[in-house]
Amino acid sequence: MSFPLRARTMNGLARAGLLTGRDSVTVGTLLQSPRFGRRSLIDLMCVTEAARLNEQAGTDKGKTLSQDDRSIDTEYAWGRAIRPLASVLAAVSEFRGATTLASALEHDLLEITELIGVREPLQSIQITELTAGKSFTTTVVQRLETVTSSLPSSWRHVVEARLLRSDAPTLEIVGGELGVTRERVRQIQKKATKRIREAVGLEISTIASLLNTTLPPIAKACELKRTIERTFPTGGEECLALRLARQLLEEELAYSRRGGFCFNNEARRIIHDLRSAATSVADDVGLIDEPKLRGCLPAQDWEPFFQQLVDLSGIQRVRGRLALRNSGKAHVKAAVLEIGRAATKEEIAARTGMTTAKVGAHLSVIPSIARADKYRWGVAEWIDDIYEGIPAEIVQRIEEDGGATSLERLLEELPRLFGVSETSVRMYARTPYFVIHNGYVSVASEPQIALRKLDDVIDGRTDEGVPFWTFGVERRYFDGYSISPFPAELARELGCAPNGSIAAQVVHPPGATEISVNWPLTSTTGANVGRVADALLRLDVKTGDRVRLLVVGRSRVEFRPTAARGSMVERPSAVASDILERMKNRRQVF
Repeated sequence: MSFPLRARTMNGLARAGLLTGRDSVTVGTLLQSPRFGRRSLIDLMCVTEAARLNEQAGTDKGKTLSQDDRSIDTEYAWGRAIRPLASVLAAVSEFRGATTLASALEHDLLEITELIGVREPLQSIQITELTAGKSFTTTVVQRLETVTSSLPSSWRHVVEARLLRSDAPTLEIVGGELGVTRERVRQIQKKATKRIREAVGLEISTIASLLNTTLPPIAKACELKRTIERTFPTGGEECLALRLARQLLEEELAYSRRGGFCFNNEARRIIHDLRSAATSVADDVGLIDEPKLRGCLPAQDWEPFFQQLVDLSGIQRVRGRLALRNSGKAHVKAAVLEIGRAATKEEIAARTGMTTAKVGAHLSVIPSIARADKYRWGVAEWIDDIYEGIPAEIVQRIEEDGGATSLERLLEELPRLFGVSETSVRMYARTPYFVIHNGYVSVASEPQIALRKLDDVIDGRTDEGVPFWTFGVERRYFDGYSISPFPAELARELGCAPNGSIAAQVVHPPGATEISVNWPLTSTTGANVGRVADALLRLDVKTGDRVRLLVVGRSRVEFRPTAARGSMVERPSAVASDILERMKNRRQVF
């Protein structure tokens, strides 16, 4: 193998007559030669040393080079690299304005090596030749081996138990294993951690910084684990030093874990911002406008991670749509959007798997959902004339016609537009809220309400005189339906005014939520009691049972099963004659 000398070195040796013969040459002789100089001397020494090493390699094949030999190889490799690197730096300084080595690295040096013709010699130099096989990772493991081997056995036990296990035992448990106090374990852990950090803290930080430039902001936990294992590969047995190196690197990378994914600090910030943004682009049931949410990403680079960001932020998917929460209302509206038109409760229930009663309860409280007619519901913006119920439609036409509308218009228009029956329209027009005069319907200025005496409508009183009313439990009450009809006289006794509503406290069963008492004058069935499901569940009754509602005070009620009669009596005989007398008076029977 030949090792070329620089042209200047060759010329200097030739002029001095040193390329012929075998006479010995001294350094002094060389330096006195014209235009030889120190650079030519270094060049000659590098080539001579390389030739010597090459000859030695031919006779010692298969032998492992000593540390001294590796150092010589490294020095020679650097000697070969200096000349082309110097040319590159000179070029980038003269033509690109670089003044320091750091500023030179900002330029495209590969392009410059091509332009000035030094790429090939640099291409032939392996980085391992320049580093003598040393690396950050090798240095870390070697230093950790030195540190851990110097630790007492009890300290190594603490390191393995407390620093290398995800399910680390408590200080008390480790102390019991070693026969020392928990405070002593804490001290050992603190001191051992300090020694380890002092030994490799800078290198671990450097490795983590370099990895962070290539690792994705979000990765599967198994992928991050493989990256760490590739950074510190095992040469066989996974020793304590190697496990420590991996653990320290994982901590330094500072990835958080959730749901099988790992994400860095920048991703953590974006996850938080995305959750806040989702709230601002969600509708009344929490369904999220996905294109708008994607537009909230800080850069296009984050688009491939959108689904992972959504999952990590706690945003749900409901029927293929993003949602703040997996709620019944979100499912119902998503089903309506999926159908794409006004639909019946039965159609929506078939999509969601809910009962029609549950669907109806949700539909009635979603502001953006409206009724297209008596049977169909849709998104409000789809519907030209929203059906708000027969009473509201009657009021709308009364206002359109200046205070009174003809019964004939109502009987023709409402059934045609909303699929209601003429009988229903007549019944609602005759409720106390309206008055019919000469074939025209208007809102009653003073509703005509005829109420009976309380004892005429209740089912009895307790020995203390508390009135009660009995009703049969129906399955629909547990699904959110109201008890209807409910005597208006009892609603008045509880403090509810005509065309009003109140909340009433449930004294028994204990802990039950408040019920609602409603007295709408447009209802064909009178008053009603709502939100009774919780009280009935706490009472442990079932469909078909009989339950008594006791009015124990203003806006205060009790629910009691009829089996627990106690001192309650049906229609006390002491007042029977008075009741009969009132009935005779009303009927004018003497």
